[in-house]
Amino acid sequence: MTITEADAWLNGFIKKHGLGTVYERFSDSLPHTASEFVDWVIENYNAANQGPFANLGNISNIVFDSVLEHDGQYHLLKPDIVLDQWIDTNLSISERAAMRKKKPELRELISGDGKGTTVRTINGKTRRTVLLKTA
Repeated sequence: MTITEADAWLNGFIKKHGLGTVYERFSDSLPHTASEFVDWVIENYNAANQGPFANLGNISNIVFDSVLEHDGQYHLLKPDIVLDQWIDTNLSISERAAMRKKKPELRELISGDGKGTTVRTINGKTRRTVLLKTA
């Protein structure tokens, strides 16, 4: 058997019996993960935005300080800090390292305009934000 034949056999075996046939590939789940993250950010922002007597937890404070609402859209000022908070809050220890390596891809997926983190003018101030993708 030549190397080319061995490679073809191995690729066929993996395609038929590999983990990807039973479990969703990690990279394939990133769009769903990004959607869950955006929902979490908006939920925590709205919870923190309930008024001066809202029962704010540490998470809501971090999110509230990192989100700007402008023209019905949500802009995330500190995407990496908020992503880290979401990862620590929602993922198991074994999932955290892998997800942190995917933060650049997640920043693109959460972006409503596909630009990721970019400079925008909001309320007359220039800031680096991610425009969050909302339904």
